[in-house]
Amino acid sequence: MFLSVSKIEFNKSLFGLKLMKFRKDIGKKVYELKLRYQAGEKNFEAASLIGANLSQVDLPEVDLSQSFLIFADLSHANLSGANLSKANLTVANLSGANLQGANLSKANLSGANLSGANLSGANLRGVSLKKANLTGANLTGVTMPERAFALSQETYGLTG
Repeated sequence: MFLSVSKIEFNKSLFGLKLMKFRKDIGKKVYELKLRYQAGEKNFEAASLIGANLSQVDLPEVDLSQSFLIFADLSHANLSGANLSKANLTVANLSGANLQGANLSKANLSGANLSGANLSGANLRGVSLKKANLTGANLTGVTMPERAFALSQETYGLTG
């Protein structure tokens, strides 16, 4: 079966509209999260924030455990002391983020950009860092199994 050009164009337009609605919905979720956090709420466990723009957000000690932050922009965000255990941060941008003392145990950071991030004192036990960029990241005092750190040193040229 062949699709006509007009049907393909219609499908592209429909996809574009769905994408715009998705972005609007994510933007609304981010806005609501910030308002609720400012009101004192810190538990956002299992939040779905795929592709969310949380750049430069100030959310110390927030609980985003088991959340979906795939493709999220968390660059230069303050997430010090945050609970991100079991969160999916695949291909997330965490460049320059403050993750000091954060719990990232069993989080998926595959393909994530952590360049220049402050991970000092963070819990990285069981974390997946496959193809993650850790260039210039501060790893002072991180908790991770010795074998994993040895492998990371070889793979990523890490020190600390």
